[in-house]
Amino acid sequence: MKWTLIASSPPTSGDAVYNTLRLVQKAHEREHEVRLFFINDAVDVAREGCEPEEIRVLLDECITKGVPVKICT
Repeated sequence: MKWTLIASSPPTSGDAVYNTLRLVQKAHEREHEVRLFFINDAVDVAREGCEPEEIRVLLDECITKGVPVKICT
């Protein structure tokens, strides 16, 4: 199955971005084709010093595992 997930909430808005990243990881682990796209306030996840740090760690893990990530500029 092919997945494209779009995150638009800021990293400090609660669990929205965290849950999106966890879903991306699980789908990728199950060998689904997954892509992730950050828009609006979610682009802050890609910035150095993103808080909470746990979200940035999850993003780095997704990238390391080969999940394509695009960020709206």
